[in-house]
Amino acid sequence: MADKTVVDLDHKLPDLQKQRRQKKKRRLLVYVSLLLLFAAAVVYLETSLSHVASTSVSGLEHADEEEIISLAGIDAETSMVTMQTDDIADAVEEHALIKEASVSRSGFRSVLIDAVEYDAVAAVAEADDMFLLESGEVMPLSGESRDLPVLEGFGEDAYAAAAPELTSMDEPVFHRISDIVYDADGEGGITLYMTDGYTVRSTLQDLASRMSSYPSIAARLEPDAEGTIHMRVNPYFEAAEDADEEEMDGMEEPEAIE
Repeated sequence: MADKTVVDLDHKLPDLQKQRRQKKKRRLLVYVSLLLLFAAAVVYLETSLSHVASTSVSGLEHADEEEIISLAGIDAETSMVTMQTDDIADAVEEHALIKEASVSRSGFRSVLIDAVEYDAVAAVAEADDMFLLESGEVMPLSGESRDLPVLEGFGEDAYAAAAPELTSMDEPVFHRISDIVYDADGEGGITLYMTDGYTVRSTLQDLASRMSSYPSIAARLEPDAEGTIHMRVNPYFEAAEDADEEEMDGMEEPEAIE
């Protein structure tokens, strides 16, 4: 039995030595690969290979791309590794036209800025290229459609108050507004001229909620009715002839629409 065991071991010895050599080669290959990866990482981090080579901006319609990149603070010295994408996005959102932004790395040397601009919610009567944004800012927008409510007689505070109301207004109602004129007395009263021919009296305060019932109220009026719809706490219709008589003789308030 002892002789047979020795013979078997002698027979297997070359295979064992071959396996050891293969393990050493594989181990050496792993070490060399790790060393090369480490060297490549050092070269990448310590040279311009890790710097931003290109920056692109998507989602812009009115804002200037170069202004956005300048606000982002990205240049040829910016490191792809150490740059803080959230901080860059916050900087881009400082632009008056930008509602929100996100920044991402694309490949090894490219940066993508995805921006969302504020929508225009109204046009300004006093200037053809000026528009009220949903943010409350009035800005020039080249090429923007003026198929929006046109504001007349508004000041800075009135613009700021109108923006959230127009932004949150029901779309069917919003698209039926042609013009909005701010009362000269500064008390917040407004007159709305609708595309269906009716005139509406209301206030900027709670305008969106007050106008929500406009379609149902307008639908109950005679097609040829002339007058003013008062959209306040209790909406009512004031016929044009009633208004004329009231100015001359005085009369009771018209009946509210329920």
